[in-house]
Amino acid sequence: MGGNVLIQGKRESDRTKVQEVLTSDEGYLLTSEGTHIAGHRNTTSNTTDWVAVGEDLRGVVIDGTAAVTIGGGAANDTFLYKIKILANFTGNLTIAGFNKKSSSTTAAKTITLTTPTAGDYDFSGILNEAGALVITASNASDDELAMVFYKVATD
Repeated sequence: MGGNVLIQGKRESDRTKVQEVLTSDEGYLLTSEGTHIAGHRNTTSNTTDWVAVGEDLRGVVIDGTAAVTIGGGAANDTFLYKIKILANFTGNLTIAGFNKKSSSTTAAKTITLTTPTAGDYDFSGILNEAGALVITASNASDDELAMVFYKVATD
């Protein structure tokens, strides 16, 4: 990984109707909207804020083969956004806490990534409706090869 991402936006002045190009390489755009609480993200100014462009996520590296509980350990408390596999697995990665629905019943479903390859597995912020979000690697040689990005529902 390397380099910065350049983010651009436009702002039009109320008085002059001149458009100004806003740029940032920090992942945020600077704004001066009066409706924001000053200092919400930019504590060095009482007139401007930083507006987040992406989700503020938490991350954890899966260590060992023991089941790892992500979030608070209960149903409906954690959104799973992404699992990043840092190198090809030799074993499997299981993810528990989701529902399986049919026409008449709802039951817990465990998702298994069978020998996942390096890359990102996107879950788009799915909520763990069936129980605690628990992730388990099946092989000790896959130690510290998976990163989980999530958001606690109360964040």
